[in-house]
Amino acid sequence: MSYKSDVQATQSSAATVATTLNGAISATDTTITLTSATGFNSGGGIILIGGEVIEYSAVSSNDLTGCTRGFNGTTAASHVDTTAVTYLTPIATPALRLKAISIASDGGGAGVLILVSGDGVTYLNLDVPSGEILTTHIPEDGIVFPKGIYTLTSTNLSGYTLYTDLYNAPRLTSQN
Repeated sequence: MSYKSDVQATQSSAATVATTLNGAISATDTTITLTSATGFNSGGGIILIGGEVIEYSAVSSNDLTGCTRGFNGTTAASHVDTTAVTYLTPIATPALRLKAISIASDGGGAGVLILVSGDGVTYLNLDVPSGEILTTHIPEDGIVFPKGIYTLTSTNLSGYTLYTDLYNAPRLTSQN
């Protein structure tokens, strides 16, 4: 069965942005101190700590401020010092359906791409041999990302192209 994707969205790959908590936080804290805020979007974004997604509005030094806890239907929770914190890089933020994907390894080792929805749930985990390009078509109706598509992990990739139903995100190109 063939199809014509409504949208083609391409993004150059960026390294995964991750750090750890610098101090424990309660389920109600609205400022979160990180070991390092390098690479986190200074104008706000969303992060994943354990199973909790947190939206923040700004970065001040190593602090994420204006935090909305339990974002996108997750549950606010306490987290201990040095817990892993990952910035979820937005690819396309409305709900959409992924129909196919093409990823290219940069040749520096096996490439890995993990895509999650805005609620932190992993929907796609792909790896590609070093120096290779992998294109895969998603059977049937594709994979629905109910809260948009975000990159959780991107290693050893030179870029990737998503073929989706809908387009609406910065840093992407679109063509029908």
